[in-house]
Amino acid sequence: VTVPGAFVLGAAATSSAREGDEDGFVVLRNAAGLTRRIPFWLHLERPRLGSERHTTLKRPGVYAGNTRGKAARVTTYRYPTKVPGAPSLLSFPGPEQVFRFKLGSGVANAGVVVLSTARANVVPHVVVAGDENRLTGYAGLPINIDPYRNAYGLNEGVAGVDLPQPGSYDAVFDTPSGGRPGSFRFRFWVNDTKPPAVRLLTARVAAGKPVELRVTDAGSGVDPHLLTVTLDGKSVTPAFDAAKGLLQLATTDVAAGKHQLAVEVSDYQEAKNMENTGPILPNTRFFKATVTVG
Repeated sequence: VTVPGAFVLGAAATSSAREGDEDGFVVLRNAAGLTRRIPFWLHLERPRLGSERHTTLKRPGVYAGNTRGKAARVTTYRYPTKVPGAPSLLSFPGPEQVFRFKLGSGVANAGVVVLSTARANVVPHVVVAGDENRLTGYAGLPINIDPYRNAYGLNEGVAGVDLPQPGSYDAVFDTPSGGRPGSFRFRFWVNDTKPPAVRLLTARVAAGKPVELRVTDAGSGVDPHLLTVTLDGKSVTPAFDAAKGLLQLATTDVAAGKHQLAVEVSDYQEAKNMENTGPILPNTRFFKATVTVG
C-alpha cells in the first residue's frame, strides 16, 4: 500500500494493563472510495518466570532436580505454541523448577534432556531467561523437530536452542495437567556437534550368544528413540542399556555364518536439528560391520 508521507500505527499500555490480546484492522480509504484493510494483532505479556528462584548451571553434565514444593506460576510457554504437524502440548499448571545458563558467542547449540524420574511427570522447555513467552523457537519445545528421522513430531523430554544469540537462558522443568511433581535427573549439554560413537565388541559369537556393541555419546547422550539396527538388511530389535552404553543383539534365531550388521544411531541434539543447523543429520552415526555366528 502506497500512502503520501509516513504512516505510523502506535500502541501503548499502562503498567496496570492486563495480559491479553487485541486485534482488528486499520482501514485506509482514498478519494476514489477504494479501501484497504490492514490487519493487526497486539499481545501484552506479563512474564511470571522472572519472579522465580533459579539454579545456575555452570558447566555441562548430569544434574538432579525436584519440582515438589516449587512455585507454580507458569502454565503455558510460547512462542511458538506448537510444532506444525505435531500434537498440541498440554498445559502446565503444576510446579516448575528453573535452571539458568549463560551462552557466549559462537555456540552451535545447547539443551537439556530428562534422563529419569521417580514417578514424577517432568517436561522441559528452554526460554530466554525470565520470560516464558520467549521460547527459543521450535527447538525450545519438548518435541522432536528433525525432519530426516522417523521420529518427527514425537513428544520427547528434550528441549534446547540452536545457533543461540549470546545471553542467558532458562531450562524450565514443569508439571503437566494431571502430572505428579517430584525428583528427576537431567543432562545439560553445550556445543554438541558430534554423533555417537559405535564400537563392535564381539565380531564372532557362539550360536545363541548376543552380539555386543558399545554405543556412547559424550554430549547430549544417545537417544534410544533414534536407534535402529538391521541384520542382513532386515530390521531387528536390540536390547540397549543407556546407562552402560551396551547394545546387545540376540542371535537365537540367526543362522550360522557371516552376517552384515548396520546400526543407525542419533543423540538427543539430533532431535533439535533442522534445515538451518548445518549438514543433514550431523549428530547421527552410520555404522556397518560383519559379524560371524557359530
